[in-house]
Amino acid sequence: MKCFLFPLILLLILSVSPKAMSADDFFDSLIESEATVQGSQMNNEPYFSNKTNPLSNISTDDLAGKIPWVHGFEIMDLEKKAYRTGHNENRHPESVASVIKLPVVNIALKEIMEGSMREEESMSVKLNNVQSYDGEPVGQKYTVKEAIHATLYRSSNTCPNLLADKLGGLNQLRVKLSETGYRDTGYNYLSSIKRTIKPKFQVGSTASDLAISVHDFYHTYRYAQDIHSPGSAWYAFTHTKYKIPVTGGDNIGGKIGTNSRSSTYAGIYKIEQKYYIIVTLIDKKSFSKSYSGPINATSGDKALIDANQIIVNEIRKVLFRVNE
Repeated sequence: MKCFLFPLILLLILSVSPKAMSADDFFDSLIESEATVQGSQMNNEPYFSNKTNPLSNISTDDLAGKIPWVHGFEIMDLEKKAYRTGHNENRHPESVASVIKLPVVNIALKEIMEGSMREEESMSVKLNNVQSYDGEPVGQKYTVKEAIHATLYRSSNTCPNLLADKLGGLNQLRVKLSETGYRDTGYNYLSSIKRTIKPKFQVGSTASDLAISVHDFYHTYRYAQDIHSPGSAWYAFTHTKYKIPVTGGDNIGGKIGTNSRSSTYAGIYKIEQKYYIIVTLIDKKSFSKSYSGPINATSGDKALIDANQIIVNEIRKVLFRVNE
């Protein structure tokens, strides 16, 4: 019976004409289909079929020695969360800058999925929420959907503050972050209100928590919205101009952060037909080991590109070695 059904099913599949697909549809179907067959010999990658972890072949001490300007990093297989490695991945740097916005977005998307928040709900900019470089006037309105998109696409500082308030304020948000699995992550307002409110919890995050947040965003929370919509969080994550390009790895998307104390990135890279999460955290102290001058958008981006290039090179080496 099995021998009869298999060719019949195959014929039925082949007889169905695929619908026309947009470029974004094609990309998403590609990454989803590759994820489905990861670990099988159909994808010609035996290191997953025999249950081994190629990242375990990376010497994190040696890699850390090659990038001394990096405070800590985490590398995670996008499809196999247990396949991960890192250095100082559980230690807080001086700051993680705007990368902390992704876990906040995840909590908002989670509440949308659960029905406790609606995308169409309106929020308004308050006096203590204004960012001089964002330029929103007091009274400026955003829907939840617009705020999520602006947080990831143009790295708005005002919008995650609005989302934090909508999620119950700093202390309630801290609880929700911890309950969702980001136990070492605490958000503080990115505005002048920071001068008058000092949270009792530790503000910031770790490479480990941020890698998990990218994993959760990709596998779960982005589906709170239509991922093909230009107004979605996934579109913002993958189409933002703030990426860290390297040779040998296609930076699919991510979240960047830069301030006077840190330069950080959490993103997804396609490397040798596989997808990996790379989180790189550079703070002022580690930066000064290899670079002179202050951290800013130019110097911080260069340090991130230099670091991620070396990390991607190491991943490619172990992938080639395992597949030999």
